[in-house]
Order: sequence, then structure tokens, then C-alpha cells
Amino acid sequence: MATSRRGQAFIELALGMFALALTFAALFGFAAYIIAALNMGRDLRAEAGAEAKATVGGDGAFAGAADAETVELEPMAAEYVFGSEEVAVKEAVYLPVMGIDNAL
Repeated sequence: MATSRRGQAFIELALGMFALALTFAALFGFAAYIIAALNMGRDLRAEAGAEAKATVGGDGAFAGAADAETVELEPMAAEYVFGSEEVAVKEAVYLPVMGIDNAL
């Protein structure tokens, strides 16, 4: 009886370790995606802000920037969580122009 209990504990440990590894792989994959999206958004806001400062426009004028890139995932997260080796990150930023129209 003791042999089957040890075998059962080993199987439960193996399944638990796989579930834990899968959870960490998903968390690291999402973290890589979020970091890439935050960095891209920061750079796009800076680019759109510089354009908005330099542009003079009328009512409803916006300065914008958009970009897309891919994030590579580790093999376990790619196979079991996301279903692909890369995830696309797309961001777009639109800011109202900050210049004053001299037509007044």
C-alpha cells in the first residue's frame, strides 16, 4: 500500500509542478507584453506631444502617432498559453494640438 501512495504523491507533484510552470510562463509572457506596450506608449506620447506642440491647428485638430511591434515568447508560454511564438503589440496615441491659431 505504501508504494502506491508514494507513486500517487509523485504524480500529484509532477502535475502540480507543471501547473506552476505553466502559470509562471503565462505571467512572464504577459509581463513581456505589458512592458513592450508601456514602452511603446511612452515613446508614442512623446512623439505625438512634440508634434502637437509644433502644430498650429483649428478646432478639432489632433496630432497622432501609431506603431506596432511583436514580442517573442518563451516556448512553453507560446505553445500552451498564447498559441503562437509572437504576440503583436499595437498602440496609437492622439493628442490635441497645443498651438494657438493666429487667425483670430
